Amino acid sequence: MEKLLLEKYSPIHLFQLNRFKPKDSEAVRLLPQMPSKQLAFFLRQSMEKKMTITIQLNPSEKRGPVREHTGVLRLSSKSDNLFIVENNNTLYLCPFAQIRHIRIAK
Repeated sequence: MEKLLLEKYSPIHLFQLNRFKPKDSEAVRLLPQMPSKQLAFFLRQSMEKKMTITIQLNPSEKRGPVREHTGVLRLSSKSDNLFIVENNNTLYLCPFAQIRHIRIAK
């Protein structure tokens, strides 16, 4: 069966599958959904103070399970409801409707 799997996928594809699979140690603890007014307040405050935060996103069919992104937050120039979390050279796009919880990063 492993031989069939190796024939079906290239080595690069198998590497990508394993690379982006969350490990057991990276399991995300599900936090409660924050009210939208509270989310808006904390998002605005973290942008003004340029704080490093962690945003937890709701699960979806496209993204799969609950995900968390850590970095400095800024607002997209294209939309008022789209936030950008910047961590080193990586950008994460987070629509306001998908944000579940926000907290200060450790």
